Amino acid sequence: MHTVLSQSAVLELAGPDALAFAQAQLMNDVQALDDGAWQWNGWLNPKGRLVAFFACIRRDAQTLLLWLPAGGAGELATRLQRYVFRSKVRFEPGRWQAVGSFGDPPQAAGALCLAMPPDDDGMPRHLLLVPGEAQFPTDPGLAVRWQCADLRHGVPYIGPGLPDSEQFVPQWLSLERLQAFSLRKGCYPGQEIVARMHFLGQSKRAAFLLDGPGDPPPMMTRVRAGDGSIGEIVSSAPAREGWLALAALVSAQAEPPLALEDGRPAALRPLAD
Repeated sequence: MHTVLSQSAVLELAGPDALAFAQAQLMNDVQALDDGAWQWNGWLNPKGRLVAFFACIRRDAQTLLLWLPAGGAGELATRLQRYVFRSKVRFEPGRWQAVGSFGDPPQAAGALCLAMPPDDDGMPRHLLLVPGEAQFPTDPGLAVRWQCADLRHGVPYIGPGLPDSEQFVPQWLSLERLQAFSLRKGCYPGQEIVARMHFLGQSKRAAFLLDGPGDPPPMMTRVRAGDGSIGEIVSSAPAREGWLALAALVSAQAEPPLALEDGRPAALRPLAD
């Protein structure tokens, strides 16, 4: 079973300086990747807030692919272009198609195949990045199933221009669980804030999985405990009965009963390992 992940997008970084540029701009250690390997990664603003979250794949010594689950490859390319200066790197959105596969992945010439965490039924998942306009079906039901699996594993859908962009520092999203940022690789935008929060233990928020009845709450919907707000919805998706969401909440106050700002109940669920 497989489907085009039409909500997502892929940005290619290519050129002699592509890896060095990414190493200086992105929050994880790109130089630690071998050809064909991948990591969770992201781009922060100078205040340490996450502009975009993505999987970073090293295709070869001069090419990286960024898979943005929430889309926004073109806007990310435009914003990164401002920092190129004399670097020999070019940005190519739209040259790759993202396909989500459950079970055995389909064959596609030139595709990169990444093993992803399984869904809640234990079904293996693979992300295929396919060059060009290869023909694959688009199944909205499978695409939602894919997103729910990502949310259960704590993967936030954050892209440039979305309401949840530039709202959260990595620790508020518990991105250390995904090994998505580096504290050792040297400077990058927002690195000082990330390091200070880590070493001083100042993060009072963390990622929590919620579900509830009705339609999925929009990004940045407030979550309440008692009479006060304790955080916001980061990403949400329709689920089998109602909705599933990843939220950034004040850890000490994230205890039931919880509710959305419109009064609907929100139940805590465990994040997958």
